[in-house]
Amino acid sequence: MDIQPDAVAATRALVEASLPDLVAQAVLPALEYVCRSHVDFGGLGLAPASVGLVAYNLGYLPGDNVDRTVTTTADTTVASLTAAAELVRVGGLITVVCYCGHEGGAEEETAVTTWAAELPKHEWSALAMQWLNRENSPSLLLLERTR
Repeated sequence: MDIQPDAVAATRALVEASLPDLVAQAVLPALEYVCRSHVDFGGLGLAPASVGLVAYNLGYLPGDNVDRTVTTTADTTVASLTAAAELVRVGGLITVVCYCGHEGGAEEETAVTTWAAELPKHEWSALAMQWLNRENSPSLLLLERTR
């Protein structure tokens, strides 16, 4: 799911190029590409506890000829994560790559890590990783629903 059609198309192309056998055999029938804001999870009609993985790549679409003013923001990302947490089944994951180099990126990273730290420990395992010797390095959050 991405708000930018170019990002959705690039993801589809990457999956098809990387996993051609699985795509040809229709082994990935549950993989769906959606061009909408991530804050719209609630409007997708997915059942609670029905999703195995939600992966976030925050910031802006990388590349040379892209509009870098279209970025994720702290408020919409936290709202999206809250909705995603309801959709993830036991044993499922949410991954979040936070890029803090864009305007508002550091605030978004703080909001996301604060949100993750407040997940109920009896239902979620939350891990954060970051390169410490690189300025503005992305951080990675791995969130597993355990119950």
